[in-house]
Amino acid sequence: MTPITASILAVEKRTVYDGAGRADLGHVTEDVALAINCNAGPIRLLRGVQGRNGGFGLAHIESYEGRVRQFETLGFRDTVSYVRFVACDYDLIILQEDGRHVFQREKDGYFNQIVCQWDAEVAFWSVTTAIPKRAVRNVNIVWRKLTV
Repeated sequence: MTPITASILAVEKRTVYDGAGRADLGHVTEDVALAINCNAGPIRLLRGVQGRNGGFGLAHIESYEGRVRQFETLGFRDTVSYVRFVACDYDLIILQEDGRHVFQREKDGYFNQIVCQWDAEVAFWSVTTAIPKRAVRNVNIVWRKLTV
């Protein structure tokens, strides 16, 4: 299946670019995909829509003003910078009960997380939400980066 071009995608399905003009904020390699039994491909942030029970992407994340302030407090310029920080060098992947994957990168006592799911319509990993946490409990880790 060929990915749909941006010109015919609904606005909420259009990609958000980082400050350097990059659409791909991270990547799931073939090795990682094999380990988590999912597709390899880029991780992207879409414009999205707000919604407590169905929102996704930038609009959903930024609808929580406190979260955006938290990103800034942690030293990130904006939401896209936070998502890129996690997506480009995650430490582990957690599988949620709903089938979504949480990519996590730990730094300075925070578990920085982005929740993603494979979007077959556009053939990449789409970021649903982003959340910095101080603690993580009872998670199903499906992949962990090897440290040397």
